[in-house]
Amino acid sequence: MPNMPNNAFEEHQEARISKDAAFFDHDEVCDKSNPFPHALPSLETFTSNMKKLDVPSNFPIICYDHQGMFSVARLAWMLRFFGVGNVRILDGGLKKWQAEGRPTFSGSQIKHGNSKGSTSGGQ
Repeated sequence: MPNMPNNAFEEHQEARISKDAAFFDHDEVCDKSNPFPHALPSLETFTSNMKKLDVPSNFPIICYDHQGMFSVARLAWMLRFFGVGNVRILDGGLKKWQAEGRPTFSGSQIKHGNSKGSTSGGQ
């Protein structure tokens, strides 16, 4: 995110709620021609990036971030806008998850397979 001193990808590599968790890059999946940061991308840009994430169709997507609720609502909204169905927001994000003593995983994310990057288009 603009003007943030942290590196979200490094944070994802250091701690996430599942070994299968994929990193969604708001700086890449946006309309870069728009003067406003993180404007909604085209369907083509969105679909292309979802294919790169390699998340299987109909796989449950749990959205969260390391700041609590900093950018997660926008991600969930974007996914739903483009027709991704099984989307949820993790209450309190990773901070609450860790405060509750739940396990976290680190290292490189794994590839899921079966990704079609399919959506039902914008609403």
